[in-house]
Amino acid sequence: GLVYIVIFYVAGSQIPIMNSIGGAANGLVNVAIGFAFIITGFILSTKWK
Repeated sequence: GLVYIVIFYVAGSQIPIMNSIGGAANGLVNVAIGFAFIITGFILSTKWK
C-alpha cells in the first residue's frame, strides 16, 4: 500500500492506469487505494496464527 502511494506520487502521471483512475479526484482515489492495501495488510497480519 505504501509502495503504491509512493509510486503514484513519484511517477503517477507517467503510468497510464494510475493517471486514468478517478477522473478529477485522481489523487484522492489513488491514495484511497493505497490505504485500502495498507488496511487489508494490517487486518490479515493480525489474524495470522
